[in-house]
Amino acid sequence: MQITRKTVLRELKEITLLIVAGGLIGGYLSCRSCFSELNSFTVAIFCLNAAFWLFFWKGNQYLSEIIETRISWLEAPGKRLWVGLVVMVVYTLVAASIIYYLFYVAYMGKDLATLLSSGFMYNLVFPVFCTMLIMTFLFGRQFFISWRQTAINFEKLKSEQMASQYEALKSQVNPHFLFNSLNVLTSLVHQDPDTAVKFIKKLSEVYRFVLESRKQELIDLSTELRFVKDYLFLQQIRFGDNLKYDISVPDAYMHKVVPPLSVQMLVENAIKHNEISQEHPLTIAISVDEETLRVSNTLQVKHTREPSSGTGLDNIKDRYEFLSGKKVIVTQENGKFEVTLPLLTLDKV
Repeated sequence: MQITRKTVLRELKEITLLIVAGGLIGGYLSCRSCFSELNSFTVAIFCLNAAFWLFFWKGNQYLSEIIETRISWLEAPGKRLWVGLVVMVVYTLVAASIIYYLFYVAYMGKDLATLLSSGFMYNLVFPVFCTMLIMTFLFGRQFFISWRQTAINFEKLKSEQMASQYEALKSQVNPHFLFNSLNVLTSLVHQDPDTAVKFIKKLSEVYRFVLESRKQELIDLSTELRFVKDYLFLQQIRFGDNLKYDISVPDAYMHKVVPPLSVQMLVENAIKHNEISQEHPLTIAISVDEETLRVSNTLQVKHTREPSSGTGLDNIKDRYEFLSGKKVIVTQENGKFEVTLPLLTLDKV
């Protein structure tokens, strides 16, 4: 523990309180008649009881803290209990013996042999009893503090791990988008160089949005859909009327939020994995059903697939799990592939 001025002042206050309270209360209870008048014996009784409480309480407290630095309650509770018990009882017996010796022999002038033969061991029962009470309090306090600190450290570590995992998920999004856009551009360069130039210009504007969105955990649906429309515009440069889309989302849902690029990645996957031709045009539909956003497309899987970075849908599922604990539902039936995304609100994330 770092020693500061505040720590020293707190310790001095506790020591002063123990001396005053222990000396007055303990002295009055042990020799009520001694406090009828102030004399040297009354002062001696005060000092005797003050010494008892000071050495028993603070001494055992310091010993307990020293033992705690070497033997943890959480790692070895049994060993911690027995070591603490033995050390603190031995300390109490030694401290009580010294205090009694100073009072009865040094101050009152009694012979040591007389002291030992006059029920000295019986006099040690009270200090040991007091130590047991003090130990119960100190042990319980230290165990609770250790348990609480461990719980705090666990939650902090858990949060740091989750934050690290989420940052890793977000870092996958940008390469994923760029990787697939470059694949499209590669095809266009050979098929239609003029269209490739238009694609590059529009891509630079769209990618600026990608870079800006990576700093956000959530984005409002209106912004995400605006970006999706820009992305579909890029794809229609390549596919023309063979790529159709329908976005039917009421204005009442535009304030909802989703992870950035989540809808775009679903649209991108639909384009990448399905055949798009005059004979087999691809239709992508985006709509709202209660508190969910449905992204669906006609299912016409390519026989020859484009290279994939292996993220996409799994990334979206993991980000939703991290942010809200809600599940992303994927269905494939009746010639249609559909992904249902929960619509989130900022106050419930």
